[in-house]
Amino acid sequence: MHWIFPRHSRGKRLWQSLDHNRTMFYAECSSDAALGPVSESEDSFADQGEITIKSRNDKTMESIPISVEGYEMVKRELANLKKERPAVIQAIKEAREEGDLSENAGYDAARERQGMLEAKITYIESRIPRFNIIDMNTLGGERVSFGATVEIEDVDTGDVKRYLLLGPDETAYCKGSISILSPVGRALLGKEIGDEAVVDAPRGKIHYEVLSIEFHGPAIEL
Repeated sequence: MHWIFPRHSRGKRLWQSLDHNRTMFYAECSSDAALGPVSESEDSFADQGEITIKSRNDKTMESIPISVEGYEMVKRELANLKKERPAVIQAIKEAREEGDLSENAGYDAARERQGMLEAKITYIESRIPRFNIIDMNTLGGERVSFGATVEIEDVDTGDVKRYLLLGPDETAYCKGSISILSPVGRALLGKEIGDEAVVDAPRGKIHYEVLSIEFHGPAIEL
């Protein structure tokens, strides 16, 4: 696990409302959200310094960016999943005691839950050693990078959107955020105000102009 503390502090409030011609944006980040699976492929990201770590056998592994707060949320989720283990084991035991397992719906449901629980625990535990933990209080700059709140306009439609760029393991905790590994996130990384980002979408290429780039500090409320 590797900690990153980039650049200088730019502490501003995250809660923003745009004027009536623009999309309203509220980054609703809460500890009550659940950790979901990652849909984006994992790879490196721009302008964040060192992004690789070494495993015990000295093989380089791809690292995963995450905020300090996001890291705490993942650890909390993992702890909650592990706390659920005894109840699932007990449910399996009780279902077994009912007799014939071939037509025991309770047993099947408990075993299925156990499989899902263990798979999620294994998944999270495999990712934690690869985390690059980033202090959101120290982010800043003129280019889009991890932790930036970016306002973009669809060049063709004029629609304006506002996104907070976070790591793939923490966007489930923060409404209004997107992963830096998502198609839009990838396209925006490294861009400056006035630049155009092109996103490949099912309906064709979408061209976005970057209107603003801001860094507001921590986004997830623990």
